[in-house]
Parts: sequence; C-alpha cells; structure tokens
Amino acid sequence: MKITIEPTVINDIPYFTVQQFAACIGKSEQTVYALKDRGNAVRKLKSVDIMGKPMIPASEFTDYIFTGPGRYPLTDLYRFTEDGSTVPVSLSVEDL
Repeated sequence: MKITIEPTVINDIPYFTVQQFAACIGKSEQTVYALKDRGNAVRKLKSVDIMGKPMIPASEFTDYIFTGPGRYPLTDLYRFTEDGSTVPVSLSVEDL
C-alpha cells in the first residue's frame, strides 16, 4: 500500500511538518528534530518556524544528504528521490 503525503503550501512554497517529514524518510520525529537542530556530518536540515511550528521545505526531501550511522558516517551517504527511493551520494572534501 502506497501512502501519499502532501506538503502544505505557504506563500507558494511547499512545507512538511516534522511529523510528515519523519514519515517520508522513515525516521522518528526525534531524529528529524536532531537533524534540524544539530545536523549530521554534512549539514543541518533547513527549517523555518511558521506560527511557532517548525516547517521543513519540501525541497529538503530530495536535497538533504543523509549519513549512515556509526563512527564513519561519511562512508554511507544517500539522498531520496522524488519517488521515495534512495540513491548513494559521493562527496569530496571540496564539497563540504
């Protein structure tokens, strides 16, 4: 069964709530808050507060680079595609 999560459009920009983004990436809300507040080895997850609620631009679903767990997280980089599958990403030192 495939479920579609539609972002909320505010000022012509689509946003996900933390709960929606967590469901899209298959992680907990706590993990999304940590990515927003502290980031990973690459960067922080972009977000804006709208009426006191953190909202994540829908573009972060495909733009954000996720890292693998553990001591060497930069050896397992990936991002999501529009259809929800993941693709590996390789970065050089110049990209960071």
